[in-house]
Amino acid sequence: LPKNSFIVKNVMKKYSCEDLQGSIYFAPNVIRNCCQRFFVNGKQKGDVEILKVKNDNDIDYKKIIAAKKKIITDLNEKKASPCDGCPKIQLKEWSEEIKIKKISIEAHSKCNARCSYCSDMFYGGLNPNYSLELMLDNFRKDNFFEDSVSITWGGGEPVLLKNFDSIFKKFIESKYPKFDDIRVYSNSIIYNKLIHQYLDEKKIILTTSTDAGTQKTFELVRGVKKGFLNIFENLQKYNEKNNSNIIIKYILTNE
Repeated sequence: LPKNSFIVKNVMKKYSCEDLQGSIYFAPNVIRNCCQRFFVNGKQKGDVEILKVKNDNDIDYKKIIAAKKKIITDLNEKKASPCDGCPKIQLKEWSEEIKIKKISIEAHSKCNARCSYCSDMFYGGLNPNYSLELMLDNFRKDNFFEDSVSITWGGGEPVLLKNFDSIFKKFIESKYPKFDDIRVYSNSIIYNKLIHQYLDEKKIILTTSTDAGTQKTFELVRGVKKGFLNIFENLQKYNEKNNSNIIIKYILTNE
């Protein structure tokens, strides 16, 4: 057995984490295991990659499983891995089966703000190198999902994703998997009817970082002049039915 692993009731305890076991984070040209960042000896690590993605053919469930299992094996055989030192790694009983139960969609990096705490990873203007709809269809065929999957929509700004409405609708109304914890992270500068509809139907939770109470602070923190009043007007529209599924968030900075 790998060092520090042992068997209890015929189930092996091993080092792994929830994200290695069942998460995928989609970026424009790469898919990752997680968005966890941590420091080891003063050096930042994390955002651990699964695969580089140049086209749809690169998103293959067998490749994803193999990449995840390699990291898990390396962790348990005390070989160097990109997850070394991560606080989320736990020694416990983990299933040998890897199936997706959490998805984060950050498949593009187009945004209409330039927040002081952000980076071009999220506003660099990239489109995805692949089709999210085809990925969903293929993973269904491969039975790669758990029956119930949580999903977050980010970006960039989600509504700036090309064909956002049709893609969003296909995911939200999916029967398999059933997306039962759906969170949208939008700056709400642009109003979206579909987001409004799903808020009224209590199918989604919307989180918006407003980060400012005045136009001046908005410009300092968000890096743009337009949009300050739009945010509050759109949030008010979204909450016309008091659906209580809206989170307003402030990220506190020196500005």
